[in-house]
Amino acid sequence: MTVAYNGQPNRVGWACFVASLVVLVVGLGGCVVGFFRQYSSDPKSRPLARAAAIVALLVCLAFVGVAATPENLVMGLHVQLTFFAFRAFLVSAALFTLASWAYAPAKRSVWLGWSILTIELAIYVWIQGWGPHVRDPGGLEVQVIAQKIITVVAIAILLYESVLADRLPSS
Repeated sequence: MTVAYNGQPNRVGWACFVASLVVLVVGLGGCVVGFFRQYSSDPKSRPLARAAAIVALLVCLAFVGVAATPENLVMGLHVQLTFFAFRAFLVSAALFTLASWAYAPAKRSVWLGWSILTIELAIYVWIQGWGPHVRDPGGLEVQVIAQKIITVVAIAILLYESVLADRLPSS
């Protein structure tokens, strides 16, 4: 938010939020390019890798939109973009799961990591849509904590997948 709950300007907090999302988008984008290149080298996994990369591009754009829409100024759009970003991330992770499964050189641990990310994102998307509402007692806390957990889980699994990708034979 550009203004804190106490009514004071929140320039530093807002700048940190925007910077963190930009770093997240750059990191996610770099991972996606690498995974796309890896899985596209195999004709069986190429269509799934392309679809996953296209959806992941939408995820990156949605997160840029989240950064550009302070919740205190355009709450509705901010929330819609957040919901879209995580739902699209779920679709992209599922497609990367299938692409890694179809990718002949990938070991079981590769698609298992993608499967775990897909399941975790599905749980988070469920919490977003059907968990406690932010206006319910404790609802805001549940939503905020769940969002922080999925962010850490997603970054950890993408790091894991990056390490595994480096170990795969190059084509």
